[in-house]
Amino acid sequence: VGFGAWRVRVRILPEWSGATARLVEVVIGLATIVVVAELIGAVGLFNRVGLVITTIVASGALTAVAGRGRHAWTSTVATATNGEATTRSPRFDVVAASLGVAVVAAQWSAKVNFALVNGMTHFDTVWYHGPYAARFVQRGSLLGELDRSDPLHAFAGHTSELLHAVVALCFGSDVLSPLLGVGWAALALLAAWGLGRRRGTGALCVLGGACVLSLPMVEATHPGQGSNDIAAGALLLSTIVVLLEGHLAVASTTIAGLAAGLAVSTKVTSGAPIAVLSLGVLALASRQGRPCVAAGWCLALVTTGSYWFIRNAIVAHNPLPFYTFHVGPITLPSAVDRRGDPVSRYLFHGAFWRDESPGILRFAWGDLWWLVLLLLVGGTAYGIWRVRPAMERLVGVALLAGLVAYLFTPWTADGRGYLTRYNVRYAIPSILGSLVFVAFALAGERISVRRAVLLSLFAVITVNIIAKHHEGIPAWPAGAPVAAPIAATVILLAVVVVFAFGDRPRMPRTLDQGQWAVGLLAVTVSIAVLLGGWPVQRRYVDHRYRHAGLDLDRVNSALQAVHGAHIAFDGSNLTYPFFNSDFSNRVTNPRGPHGDLGPLDYCRAWLDILSSYQYVAVLHHPYIPPSVPVVALDGDHLATKIVADDHGRLYRIDGHLTGNAC
Repeated sequence: VGFGAWRVRVRILPEWSGATARLVEVVIGLATIVVVAELIGAVGLFNRVGLVITTIVASGALTAVAGRGRHAWTSTVATATNGEATTRSPRFDVVAASLGVAVVAAQWSAKVNFALVNGMTHFDTVWYHGPYAARFVQRGSLLGELDRSDPLHAFAGHTSELLHAVVALCFGSDVLSPLLGVGWAALALLAAWGLGRRRGTGALCVLGGACVLSLPMVEATHPGQGSNDIAAGALLLSTIVVLLEGHLAVASTTIAGLAAGLAVSTKVTSGAPIAVLSLGVLALASRQGRPCVAAGWCLALVTTGSYWFIRNAIVAHNPLPFYTFHVGPITLPSAVDRRGDPVSRYLFHGAFWRDESPGILRFAWGDLWWLVLLLLVGGTAYGIWRVRPAMERLVGVALLAGLVAYLFTPWTADGRGYLTRYNVRYAIPSILGSLVFVAFALAGERISVRRAVLLSLFAVITVNIIAKHHEGIPAWPAGAPVAAPIAATVILLAVVVVFAFGDRPRMPRTLDQGQWAVGLLAVTVSIAVLLGGWPVQRRYVDHRYRHAGLDLDRVNSALQAVHGAHIAFDGSNLTYPFFNSDFSNRVTNPRGPHGDLGPLDYCRAWLDILSSYQYVAVLHHPYIPPSVPVVALDGDHLATKIVADDHGRLYRIDGHLTGNAC
């Protein structure tokens, strides 16, 4: 896939180089993998053999098409744009950005190391991100209903979970899943550098991206976990970079449309800025009389962004089943009963903004939340006013629209502030784009203003590395002091090498000093990964979810040695550890008996259902009372109690339950 993506980029954007060229290749590669997986998943062939064969065919097709003669739609505008001279970032900015990235990388490394020892433990990961990926692998199909108990998440976009499933198919284990978040963070920083490098603000843009990666709401939920907000933000930022770099050339705009579609299908919270960008691209293309540009954008956006909406239309008869739509005589009913309030409900509640919001933003953004808010709102508005080209101004308006849209997004607020503080991360795609855009807009600004913004971003990072995290894993988990400095040093070296050498003019048919340095670094890291990968994998499989600090540690630990079993659960939905690392266990929340039954018949009906499983986990949740008759299981000699504590019970079923204890 990488080779095919590189060949396509060379063919359609031959003059592009450095960070933006790599960004285009990543987008093409991701789009290829995602579209191939979606197509085979639509026909029930999402398995290792189907994935390998179709990926090889798709990659070969890319390479073959790219090997032909250059077509006219390779725009001269894109070529001329990428031929501009690069303005180097000041050394002070480079040093500050390198230190900022190194500090953030150290904390991310500590979190990733924790996950590689104990498993992914964030609430949302073990609730739905992980189980959805596991079910994709088990079913071999992407079109079925994922979760009867929680359609709110089951009908969202699942491109991120699909990539976790692809990795699990390739390696037979989820051992690499904790590393996918690092890849998304790296993509975000690559896009940040690509946005500002030609304007002399590359390092400042990278510092803006690192600032977002350091926010407590990001650090507590993304490193080593299945959360996808940074993934959507990185893809949104990639869309912006390719759009601005290409100046509405057909080829570059089409690639930007692929990234935009991937962003929307990963997290619907990126929809508002993508919608504004779409309207702007169509308007500018129409004004310039360039229908091919508009067609390329729309076709690419639909190709990578429509799959999950089509899935919803098939499964729930509504592409957006969170709402009920009336289209003339046709009614598209909602499939989601749960409703959540947006922040906008409290816009005119003075007590909310006076008493609640400071604590909420401190929880999500750290003690310097007011500085982050000033940079976001004031800096983005200033950037819109300051930039001149229409496309750059469009980007600023789109990002500001994303911040405003967050206020009207359901499930971002409640009367107690609980949802509000945890779901501020719904705005991460727009926050990431906005802070990088603020740095980008400072090109040509007075050095005092640039230094003030730089020091502000660095101050936020410095304060946040010691901020308390409230999502289950400490800010600096124990047992990670060795892994963190090593990883941080490697990343720091990579950043310095790229800053120092990566944007020198390309020498025809030769490798310049920077390319040799980057290549040597890549080979060194690859050798280290190969040598260290096997013991890391064995440690992960042996220790996964045994002492992870979760309430269900005893139940999870007992199931780590179970493979190929059918497991029923009732109560809590935090069941990802039940699937095991190879996703061989089928985990189901069984439907209970229906109808007006007496207590005795109800009890026996439940035991008849549970007799078809090998294990039954009855989990205790403060808001979800269990339906399974525990007393009947305790008194049945064919139900062996393996674990029993305040958080749950695990039974092994050794035959058809008798129901004598009913």
